[in-house]
Amino acid sequence: MTKIGKRPALIQKEAPGFIGNRLQGALIREALSIVKQGIASPQDVDIVVKNGFGRRLANAGVFEIFEIAGWDLILAIWPYLIPYIENSIETPSLLQEKVDTGELGLKTEKGFYDWTPESSEALKKRLSDALIKIAQWS
Repeated sequence: MTKIGKRPALIQKEAPGFIGNRLQGALIREALSIVKQGIASPQDVDIVVKNGFGRRLANAGVFEIFEIAGWDLILAIWPYLIPYIENSIETPSLLQEKVDTGELGLKTEKGFYDWTPESSEALKKRLSDALIKIAQWS
């Protein structure tokens, strides 16, 4: 992995989804819940991720960020926040509705966003350019 510029992580115990997919699963579950509850639109959720904690996560991991905050602060916030975080094991109805109506994202030019070939390519380019830039940091 290191020969091709990747940084391997040691998986100490096999589990469905390993690490990255599990973390992303928790994030999308909560994001769908926020949209379904009318707390924010998909676009506003994306704004918060891209302009808030997403920027921090490009430079420091989850544990590193919370080490900065301090575990005492995290513990103090925990009882007020955690009861409101989505924990259902059911398939989110909003996700099922999107698939049922054929709104699959870029591949159908509609999802939570409307896509044109131009906007689709612009997103792919923006993401790949950013990932290349991040890769150059190390």
